[in-house]
Amino acid sequence: MLGFDSSTIRKARKASFVASAASRQKGAYAVEFAFVFVIFFLVLYGMITYGLIFAAQQSMNFAAESGARAGLRWQAGAASLTARATHARNVALNHVNWIDQLAEGEESVVSVTVDTSNPDRLEVIITYPYASAPLVPYLGPSTLLQAAVPDKLESRSSVNLGIALDHSS
Repeated sequence: MLGFDSSTIRKARKASFVASAASRQKGAYAVEFAFVFVIFFLVLYGMITYGLIFAAQQSMNFAAESGARAGLRWQAGAASLTARATHARNVALNHVNWIDQLAEGEESVVSVTVDTSNPDRLEVIITYPYASAPLVPYLGPSTLLQAAVPDKLESRSSVNLGIALDHSS
């Protein structure tokens, strides 16, 4: 009879230990999920941020090249340098206007300048001040994230107009 009571007591203690162990584990999954979610969210945020920076930089490179190419093939009238520069600027702005729309600024954030200091050379320069108008809003303190993203994005392309201008006179 003593053996029966001791085994019953052991079984009861074991059952109460299993029940208390299960109740101790109730919040563990929530805590683990919180840690994993924070890490996952930061990785996802970084991918989106750097993906948009990369897309903006590539778009600015393409816009600068297209603007320079458009300035090279401009053939209206006497083919003045200012007309070529204006046409090159308009083509470049057309390619990067999505960046202005995404930045949601009241005025244009992307600036396109055409360097005409040399009459035989046309240079299209596109700059975007990323620090003052980020494409993805900063999470947390902006000073911490400004160390990880560029202050400005810049792209430039130049073309030699000597091959397009008529120097026969």
